[in-house]
Amino acid sequence: EAGETETGTEEAVEMETEIETETKEADETATENETSVETEAVVETETEETTENNSTVMETQPASEEDYGEPLASGNCGTSVEWAVYDSNADGDTTVDTGDLLVISGSGKMQDFSAVWDDTSELYIVNYGWKDYVISLKQVKVESGVTGIGNYAFYNCSGLTSIELPVGVTSIGNYAFSYCSSLTGIELPAGLTSIGECVFESCSSLTAIELPKGVTSIEYCAFYQCSSL
Repeated sequence: EAGETETGTEEAVEMETEIETETKEADETATENETSVETEAVVETETEETTENNSTVMETQPASEEDYGEPLASGNCGTSVEWAVYDSNADGDTTVDTGDLLVISGSGKMQDFSAVWDDTSELYIVNYGWKDYVISLKQVKVESGVTGIGNYAFYNCSGLTSIELPVGVTSIGNYAFSYCSSLTGIELPAGLTSIGECVFESCSSLTAIELPKGVTSIEYCAFYQCSSL
């Protein structure tokens, strides 16, 4: 009987040990599950914060009007290209709207403008929308997305001193910058391949110009009467 009692005691001890082991494993499993849930919650929170941050960045990106203010005049100059004239206040005078900044934006090529010869001025009269600001314009900014400058685009804008062209511009049309007599320099975009007829004719203040390696076509009189080159 004593032997049977000892055997029963040993079996009871073994059962208790097994119960403790199972309880311990269950506790560890529960702890792992809780940790996993907490980790997922943290990941979800970080994802939400990232999304919120991205949304904030996107919402704060300025539009053109926020960059330059309200346009003095605007219109279309291509199928998907627009123009707008602004007062940059570069002269420090905020009381007078001079209309010294022309911004070209959109996508694709500018239209080619038509021109009629005027015997009195011995210059062409061009039908671009910014003709009322030809004298006051000092800066032209062509924004990314525009791929071509149209014929006569900035013809006889004699006060222009700064022209910015994006890398995507591949062609400059005939007479585009002719008689921009105050222009001293211009950086041609790396992707440019074609320069039209008389593009820089009579740009008498132009002192230097560097042609990109990709240019394959330069039409006649492109630099005619550029007396300072």
